[in-house]
Amino acid sequence: MARRYFGSAALVLLTAGCVAKADGELLVPPYLLVAPEMIDFGEVPLGEGRLEILEVGNGGAWELPLLRFDLADDSRGFSVRAAPSGLVAGEKVLVKVDFKPMQAGLQTASLVIQPDPRASYFYLELAEAPVTVPLRGVGRTEGPRSALALEPNPLDFGTLALGCSNQVRSLTLRNVGTDRIRLGEIGLLGSPSFFRADLSGLPTVLDPGQEARIPVRFDPRAEGQFQDTLQVDSVYLGQPFQDEATTLGAAARDALIVDEAGPATNTIRDILFIVDDSCSMQQEQERLALNFDAFIAAADATGIDYHIGVTTTDVGDGSPAEAGRLVPLNGPNVLRVVTRSSSPSPGELFRANAQVGIDRSTQIEQGLEAIRLALSAPLRDSHNAGFLREEADLAVVVVSDEDDQGTAAVESTINFLRGLKPGRPNAVRLSTIGGPPPVGCLGPNGSAIGGIRYEIATRLTGGIYESICTMDWAASLSAISEATFGLPSVIFLSQAADVVTIQVFIDEQRLAPDEWSYDATTNAVTIGDRVGRRVQVHYQPSCTGG
Repeated sequence: MARRYFGSAALVLLTAGCVAKADGELLVPPYLLVAPEMIDFGEVPLGEGRLEILEVGNGGAWELPLLRFDLADDSRGFSVRAAPSGLVAGEKVLVKVDFKPMQAGLQTASLVIQPDPRASYFYLELAEAPVTVPLRGVGRTEGPRSALALEPNPLDFGTLALGCSNQVRSLTLRNVGTDRIRLGEIGLLGSPSFFRADLSGLPTVLDPGQEARIPVRFDPRAEGQFQDTLQVDSVYLGQPFQDEATTLGAAARDALIVDEAGPATNTIRDILFIVDDSCSMQQEQERLALNFDAFIAAADATGIDYHIGVTTTDVGDGSPAEAGRLVPLNGPNVLRVVTRSSSPSPGELFRANAQVGIDRSTQIEQGLEAIRLALSAPLRDSHNAGFLREEADLAVVVVSDEDDQGTAAVESTINFLRGLKPGRPNAVRLSTIGGPPPVGCLGPNGSAIGGIRYEIATRLTGGIYESICTMDWAASLSAISEATFGLPSVIFLSQAADVVTIQVFIDEQRLAPDEWSYDATTNAVTIGDRVGRRVQVHYQPSCTGG
């Protein structure tokens, strides 16, 4: 089932003939190479997504500028990510095409690739010669669903310096079902491939909630962009399943990476509040609700388009347990997602939703698992539909006077969140209002246990940790608001960096080396509290990270 590219590529000449140079050498005009000629996504469960890769190249000797990628026909369910705006001579890129069916049955569309009519070379006009790639997929409603989650998917190595042979990322297999999963054959489909998967030590069975990791190595031997597919066969509830994760990577001799963050880079935010609903949390819920204006002020000042949803830390023993469902549990979705246009007002709707009440039957508080449930299928596309947007940055705010009592590693939640925003490590922030670790706090109106696991999650995503025992909730929520909507103080890099090549810019003004610091453990640059709309970190990737 190995996928071959450019072997049977569709070739379209955009100009006729060749143009002679002054020395008599003929130049081949730009033309498109596209493969495969058709993308078939197969059967995909409703609300879930599947990614396929389309290779697009320029086989000519000149640049091909101003490309357009348009979805034609009934394109609902199909989307294209980060398509290139142009191709230099000989360049090949990998374009991500997604299918996420929202209705059952066969669905088709066409992806039309063509030069913009404005593209021209001196006196030579490029003729419009579009390449059409048919797309098809089937939305499936019936039949059992795989309980094996592959995270992150795609597994993206980004761009590496040519010759870096020790770059390793981990693909996590997680059983999100209620019964055992028996693992079968696992392997990469491409042959030959610049990717290698280390399958030694993998268990043959995953119990519910259990995880296993597959180290994947990317060893590029040539410049360009590369992809492969890791396929996992499994049996769950007596039914065979076949899950796939895409591996992506690129190599260049003089690779320059630019990572950026800040309100100017993305004006869309989804904010998920995880509010403790145990019996000691009534006053804290009231303070959260009353100080909403302090939280939303930064969004109002910068014109951010926001979605805000609320669920609880109760994933199993409440009456009823929210288990990741946004509140209110009954009623239309429009009441569960706070937006700028919410009626009667965003503030009134949030204040109603944030006061989730206290449930004396709740004994185990698992805020990190509630995050995963709220943002995963099936809730993401059913009860919580309309909250999570693919293009939005994602912020999570946990409010609890207890530590997280889940058993999964904190890092698995971070990997899950970043897997929702592949290749965008700064699109995810988790902040906490909780007991200061390790010992907690004692205030005029109550006490809190140290949120050690929440603190780890907050630190790993560059969020803000505020004490729940404070009397000044406005100040705490204002600080979290700045981290959510403003210029972050910590910028996570998408690749391991060669530290001597790092340059940091705020609104195109370069910072002096003593105005920032780099942490190799978290692969992040810290700039502290600064004012601006956009921070950029320029660097060359290192061969020593992974």
